[in-house]
Amino acid sequence: MELMGVGKMASWRFATCSDGERGRGLLARALMPMPRLLLLDEPTAGLDMAGREDLLSALAALAESEPGLASVVVAHHLEDLPVSISHALLLAAGATVAQGEVDEVLTDATVRRCFGVDVHVVRTGGRWMALRP
Repeated sequence: MELMGVGKMASWRFATCSDGERGRGLLARALMPMPRLLLLDEPTAGLDMAGREDLLSALAALAESEPGLASVVVAHHLEDLPVSISHALLLAAGATVAQGEVDEVLTDATVRRCFGVDVHVVRTGGRWMALRP
């Protein structure tokens, strides 16, 4: 609970927590049995910016403290990817557009091909962004 930043919530009712707190609480619960694989389907969906940043910081701390834990993160926005991402798979209409090491996959050309939108892909501070030129 401390790693996910929800230690203070131990005595709180789940219903009184924000969406971000709930997400981090659920993640802490999923980590209790010490899994080897963590599947996250759009973990930042519905969160405000502060909630998203808190969750992504918690995922970065998790990757650092549990290097043997593999994670699969489904995201529709590059900004929602954790800094610990090492590989990526881009899908469009159920078909693979690109796969491999993240720096080779998340490029202007592949993201354009995947989403059908002219974008410029930027990485700063380990975080990704897709910007329209």
